[in-house]
Amino acid sequence: MASIEPTKNGRRLFVSNLSPYTSKRKLLDMLRPYNATNLVILRKYTDNNQAFVTFKTKEDAANVLKLSREEGFVCDLRRLKIFAAYPRKWRKDKNGGKYSVELPPDCVAHIARYLPYADRARLEMVSRSWRQGSLLSHRVVRHLDFEDWRWPESKYITTSFLDWMVTRQGENLKSVTIDDESLSKNLNPRIVWTIGCNCTQLTSLDLTGIRIWPSSLRTFKSLSQLRQLSLGTTEGPIDAELGKIFDQAVHLEQFIANGTNIYGKCLTHLHPNLETLVLRNCSHLESRLASITLSNMKRLQHLEIIYCANLRDNNILRTLIDTNANLFKTLSLMKFHHCSFIEPERDITSVLVARMREKSIPKLYRDLSRLSVAYCIWVNYNFVMEVGRYMKSLSYLNLSGCKSIRDDYLEPLRSLDQLKILEINSMHPSVSVFFLQSLESLTELHCRKNVGITDEDICGVLNNCSQIEIIDMEGCCQVGLPTLKRAARMAKSRKKLIHMFVAGTRIKESMEYEETEYLQLTYKYKHF
Repeated sequence: MASIEPTKNGRRLFVSNLSPYTSKRKLLDMLRPYNATNLVILRKYTDNNQAFVTFKTKEDAANVLKLSREEGFVCDLRRLKIFAAYPRKWRKDKNGGKYSVELPPDCVAHIARYLPYADRARLEMVSRSWRQGSLLSHRVVRHLDFEDWRWPESKYITTSFLDWMVTRQGENLKSVTIDDESLSKNLNPRIVWTIGCNCTQLTSLDLTGIRIWPSSLRTFKSLSQLRQLSLGTTEGPIDAELGKIFDQAVHLEQFIANGTNIYGKCLTHLHPNLETLVLRNCSHLESRLASITLSNMKRLQHLEIIYCANLRDNNILRTLIDTNANLFKTLSLMKFHHCSFIEPERDITSVLVARMREKSIPKLYRDLSRLSVAYCIWVNYNFVMEVGRYMKSLSYLNLSGCKSIRDDYLEPLRSLDQLKILEINSMHPSVSVFFLQSLESLTELHCRKNVGITDEDICGVLNNCSQIEIIDMEGCCQVGLPTLKRAARMAKSRKKLIHMFVAGTRIKESMEYEETEYLQLTYKYKHF
């Protein structure tokens, strides 16, 4: 192929819409009467070739360009499209007729970093250099999540679009977060396979917002740098696949399973230096395997076991109070929700009181800062009494739904002088919160759906707890206007914002009271 001469004085024209059967000699013979001196055909497409034609003078080229617009040229039954040709570094502005220099790829990359991802996709279709610049712009991206402003609207987040993103950013990504089910509802689970194949440098992976096929986890072969892993609902048991991942992830610090189908065999492969373990809605989790996992932990600080229906014996409680496990030396947060931990055929007293009289959670975990034991039938008066006696470092305590606590069983909590957040929702009807008057450090009180709480209880909290900021009393049907007036008076005198959730109480929007900017009321249900 002959080389293309540089354009000088406008002597070259650009010809497109050529038939693939049009030869160079035939086209040159057709334009030779107009003083065509050189011709080069670019065979880039199978059905639409292009060519550059050079003429003897500028006037000859202008004459051919004029004839093509008025009459047109036809070759091999195709009407040719003829335009003025310019060097590759120059493009013509359609509006002003001026010329502009094409930007180099690195300059395009700097500009593309400030554009949404949809616009970056359009850049790839402009020219070769713009495509290179758009690809370069993805190299600085380290985190892929839906909260990034560069993402399009939720309806445009599809499997093909996310596949396009992962393919371009995968080698540079440090974290991938797909945790919003409303945004990922249009995604196909095969996207997990794409992430595993392309993202080899991940330190954080959150897939709680998408259903996972067990086979897709087999593509994660290089996870030695992984530190945080969160999984959601799966289409089957994934113990075998997770076990191989945990064997590689020796630096893993956090593992969260939310609705994941695991039996617990994979948990025994976790590295002993794991710091956070969260198990939510894992209905197939076996108590024996979970106990083995806890006994292997050496640096565990955060433990959550929430609504794991298959944990029906006291193996986990025995592991927690086992001094050989050393969990009491490292744990700072412990959360158990809807966990019976008691064999149904045995009495609570015989299991907990008789067997665990010398050792108990409050006695061993005295340095614990956050404790949540909601809806647990094994939490009784003795447990609460020991919490008040030994756990002086508690700043957060949740005893919601513990129906074994009645009357004045909460009185021992008076001695927790560092307690800031207390949750006692859905308690027995005989429970009140009058004892809270002595907790001056309290900032948040959540006592939803408690029919035994009255205006006298809440007013006592407002009078004595000077640091109180949030009172959630939704569903407390005996709380009414006296509490509202007292809250308005105390907020105004202290000049400190107090936020109260009053849906389901006797407090209505039509009530008259001394309004103040320091009192904020929420009349709509927020929690149930």
